[in-house]
Amino acid sequence: MIVVLLDSSVLTSAAYDEHRHVLRLTFTSGDVYEYEDIPDYLFAVLIRSDSAGSVFNEAIRPNFKGKLIESGCRE
Repeated sequence: MIVVLLDSSVLTSAAYDEHRHVLRLTFTSGDVYEYEDIPDYLFAVLIRSDSAGSVFNEAIRPNFKGKLIESGCRE
């Protein structure tokens, strides 16, 4: 899995499994979501963008269903 730290007000990191095409995003809230069937090029666009949050909001969120795998809420 490739892990990249992001300089974003929305996302702190992106991890991508190029064999399974699974994208794992860690949000500034601490929530971690996984997105399946993400093409390689979209991961490349995300990590090279000046605004990872915009790429997420425009290309990932409306087109891929995310699964919460870890909540940032700590009790």
